[in-house]
Amino acid sequence: MGRRTAPLSRVVAVAIGATVAVAMLIGGLLTDRVVRAEQYGAVDDFLVASTDRPLPPPDDERPTVIPEGDEGVIRAFTSRVTDDIVIRIVSDDGEVLTPTDGVQLPDPPADSTHGELRTVTVDGNRYRVITTTTEWGAEVQIGRNLDEADTTVASIRRWLLAAGVVATAIAFGIGWWWSRRIARPIVRLAETADGVAERGEIDRRSATVPDGPTIAEVERLRSSFTSMLDALAASSDQQRRLVADASHELRTPLTVLRTNAELAASDRLTPDHRRRALGLIVAEVDELSDLTDELVELASDHRRAESEAVVDAVAVVEAVADRATARTGRTVEVAAPEPVRWRCQPGRIDRAVWNLVDNALKFSPDATPIEIRLVGDRVEVLDSGMGIGADELEQVFERFHRSDEARGMRGSGLGLSIVAQVATDHGGTADAARRQDGPGVVVGFTVAADRVS
Repeated sequence: MGRRTAPLSRVVAVAIGATVAVAMLIGGLLTDRVVRAEQYGAVDDFLVASTDRPLPPPDDERPTVIPEGDEGVIRAFTSRVTDDIVIRIVSDDGEVLTPTDGVQLPDPPADSTHGELRTVTVDGNRYRVITTTTEWGAEVQIGRNLDEADTTVASIRRWLLAAGVVATAIAFGIGWWWSRRIARPIVRLAETADGVAERGEIDRRSATVPDGPTIAEVERLRSSFTSMLDALAASSDQQRRLVADASHELRTPLTVLRTNAELAASDRLTPDHRRRALGLIVAEVDELSDLTDELVELASDHRRAESEAVVDAVAVVEAVADRATARTGRTVEVAAPEPVRWRCQPGRIDRAVWNLVDNALKFSPDATPIEIRLVGDRVEVLDSGMGIGADELEQVFERFHRSDEARGMRGSGLGLSIVAQVATDHGGTADAARRQDGPGVVVGFTVAADRVS
């Protein structure tokens, strides 16, 4: 069972909406605490202030003379009893001195102290109550209805809840809209990748990102994807050209093989002619074997599997020279004025140098030596052969290219193209030039300077 996935737009929208919802919840809780503290604090301040002096009359004018005795004190405390303020006075002998037909506050706890504040519920209404004692021993309770404060707090809570819901919905919508715009290039790239996978078609134009805002990571993905498509397209073109060129090059030896095989199988040939035909068949098979090896080298990615190492480049070149001398009996000289080490893929460098030497051996007269020169980041092979025309110097590294003079010789035309590929993979270049000191050519390659020590 595959993993369940969700569109990026939905994930981002939910994440943004959830973040805003949590932020609004935290902000709402803090705001609720602040509002509650402000509202109930104002009530408490009012009650505390009420115990410090008699309440003023309804017209906010203080009486010039406060009557003496219990009755006067009661009148002073109750002169401004309103719908939200309740006062209860109990004398020192336990007699309730205030009217009993209205709201009656409950007795304070036995352990209550002077100025203590508490919240009580009377007939379903909440009151904030303060208890104090007069100089003449009467117990005074002043309560204020909390309906106004509760209503204010509840109203603010509703507004906060509504604002939170609206803000979350808006954040979800904005997140969904922005994430769709951000995800649009990714969706386009995914569709392009699907097309490449299903149809095998590589169309770089389909990887373009639509106009609109984007972000650095998406732009980097688009750029990398486009570069990948370019590389795939180039690789596909190279494979097609390789197949076409290989088909062309294979046709000639296969034709020769068929012709000689038919001749060898006929009864019309003399034994000498049959041996000659069989010899030609063996030679063509060898040619096809070499061609196949070089095609595999060029067509596969096996060349990238070799690990890099720091090697003695002089030793690698000398080993190639010794191997060429042992196989052919020809003189192959090495000129390396100083030791040099390369960080490279040793096997591929060996193959490239061998191809240069093998190419020089084919085009040089038997009595002439082959010279390998190694200086710093460059290795080159000099021969004394027929040379190369100036118009062909740029083409010798192309696959299957063979000059008119070389068409009758053995070889696939892939050796120098392998040299060029090895040089490119090591950060260098391959080149060819006519010798200035005599007949022949100089063919060589370089590696990147930072690979030399």
